Amino acid sequence: MHKQAYRAAALLFLAAGSLDCGATQRKEARDGLAVEAVISEREVTRIRVEDAMITGIVGKIHSASGCTASAESPATAAPVPSQGSSPGAEASITCDMSKGEVYLRPLGQGKKPINLFVSTDRATYTLVMRKADVPSDTIVLFDTSMPKSTRSGDGARSRPASHVKGIKSMLKAMLTERTPNDVLAEDVNVPLQLWREASFALTRSYRGRGFLGERYRLTNTSTALMTLTEQEFDREDAGVIAVAIENFNLRPGDSTAVYVIRHEEQQ
Repeated sequence: MHKQAYRAAALLFLAAGSLDCGATQRKEARDGLAVEAVISEREVTRIRVEDAMITGIVGKIHSASGCTASAESPATAAPVPSQGSSPGAEASITCDMSKGEVYLRPLGQGKKPINLFVSTDRATYTLVMRKADVPSDTIVLFDTSMPKSTRSGDGARSRPASHVKGIKSMLKAMLTERTPNDVLAEDVNVPLQLWREASFALTRSYRGRGFLGERYRLTNTSTALMTLTEQEFDREDAGVIAVAIENFNLRPGDSTAVYVIRHEEQQ
């Protein structure tokens, strides 16, 4: 009983943390503290700071385009050598000076995390980015220690508490052995193509409380350790709003449950 309660609590925490993981990774940041994020190992990742413009990027990077100073913005968005003159660079940076944001693409095949110092006119944040086989994404840093007057978008930053509560309630219903009366559950067995290294199937579907829920079973069929992230189960055209994974690290032959929640009206 205690094990089941712990499992439910852990997955509820994951769901709450995954509300923004679909199209955007929102990361609370503080000046001088490291923030961890996941980036695509093959695609471009957008990086921006909420209610602030990026004025500098420091790290083992090289500038691809757009990272030049202007009269209005004397600080460059990426103080790095010109293209082709950055031996040992771990990533290529493209800058959008008008918006104060940058676009990063990893260089090389290694799994070593990319470390950056991201500066605005108010603070400098440390960003540690782990590469994974995931689609392009956006990393948004937000600093709650800033005065409210400088955070004009604060009211829209987080979803209403009732919305978050509803998602947690739906996931809790998906975890119970006896589904509540207001949630319709159906056992299914639909094999799906995910990766060559994994067996993946939809095992149970849920409908109710304004949401659609799906429980999947993923098995590592490869001979190597498999590390999962929530972003790998987001479908851009399906309105995914939360993902919870029971076990993020799978040894060969291990399986895990994956829970996906969407808005019902987007079915």
